[in-house]
Amino acid sequence: TNLEEQWSRGGSEFAAQTQQRVRRVTAKAWRFEGEMHEIAATFASVGLPAGFHKAAADVYQRLGHFKDAEETPELAAVLGSLLGE
Repeated sequence: TNLEEQWSRGGSEFAAQTQQRVRRVTAKAWRFEGEMHEIAATFASVGLPAGFHKAAADVYQRLGHFKDAEETPELAAVLGSLLGE
């Protein structure tokens, strides 16, 4: 993609490192869903917008099934889960 090309300019390994981070976060994503709901509720209770943290909870929920995976999932599998496929 264009973004990956930009991240890789000049021999940078930023694109590859980012893909690895996206793949690795799946192992612990399940832990953060509840925390995001708690933060959203706290924000809402004092009249602050809670949408960001509700959306983050949804993202972590979509990755939750990777919790006990024996291997780090491929990037395509992670993206598919995020897209609800």
